[in-house]
Amino acid sequence: MMSATYNNQVLLNFSEETESNQPLEYALRLTTSLISVESSWISSNVSHRGAVGLMQITQPALDDYNQKNKTQLTLSNMFDVKLNVKVGMWYFWERLVPHYNGDVKLALHSYNMGMGNLKKGKSNAIYVQRIMERKQNIK
Repeated sequence: MMSATYNNQVLLNFSEETESNQPLEYALRLTTSLISVESSWISSNVSHRGAVGLMQITQPALDDYNQKNKTQLTLSNMFDVKLNVKVGMWYFWERLVPHYNGDVKLALHSYNMGMGNLKKGKSNAIYVQRIMERKQNIK
């Protein structure tokens, strides 16, 4: 379930820029596409860089979540599907999207590369394109 922060601060900021006037629907379709690209829906997936689970949670993202939410989750907790999606959605929708002033594509680039790496000039446009294309195909 999405918190009021998702609905009020983040989703409404970019709802005018989406093809849908329903920001919650947009967010769920985008998150579904993000999971599909990140892990192919394999909850036991671990990347070569140590990202874990459906949303490929990294240690820096988890540290950020733990600090903000006063929790002590570990990467081993990220094999729990519900926790993984909760942390991943929080990181994307409450941390990255607001950081990039509602620019979802920049937030996706940052999710893929790691926060702070976007400034280094590297970008993965194919990653973002794949997510956006899959989002269009979700009914």
